[in-house]
Amino acid sequence: MTPIQEEVLRLVHQAWPFPDEAVPGGASDADIDAFAERTGVPVPGELRDWLRLCNGALVGPGGLYGISPLERDRNMESEYEHYPEWKDKGWIAIAGDGCGDTYVLDTQNTAGATHPIYFIDHETYEGEADYVVASGLWPFLRFLLLNDLRGQDAFHDGGKHESYWPFNAERVLAEDPALRQYKGTVPLAWDAD
Repeated sequence: MTPIQEEVLRLVHQAWPFPDEAVPGGASDADIDAFAERTGVPVPGELRDWLRLCNGALVGPGGLYGISPLERDRNMESEYEHYPEWKDKGWIAIAGDGCGDTYVLDTQNTAGATHPIYFIDHETYEGEADYVVASGLWPFLRFLLLNDLRGQDAFHDGGKHESYWPFNAERVLAEDPALRQYKGTVPLAWDAD
């Protein structure tokens, strides 16, 4: 396991809100393959690695999606009911922001060796993603969970959370340098209108 993967798993456990329940385990390769077959969307290696470790969890601002429906979570496949065109685009919903918006992994584009993560605002969505938030799944999960945990800490301490992700180019690129390799048409967060 890589250092960022270890950090993300630690953050998932830290953010898990149910002390009497275990964090959901991973999916089997057969389950992941069945998801890909049902949807017609290939599952990239980075997402496959993540799903083997954690098949969705109620952490982060709107939950991390998995391939099987969990009682408290939305899942990757259910998003296609609302946005069937995402299948043709090769987008896989991987998380929510807690306000009805979605983060998707783009299986048809890359940022170096990984697949970029886009933010989609459900109120303004007209077929295009709003902006890129990370070069790939692991940096995205790290950003999302750290940002959420820092916000919770600030709230409990009565302070204000100063978030830099995803709009501060200098800090985001320092922590996710592979994002410089993104060549798609979706703007980077700090370049979005």
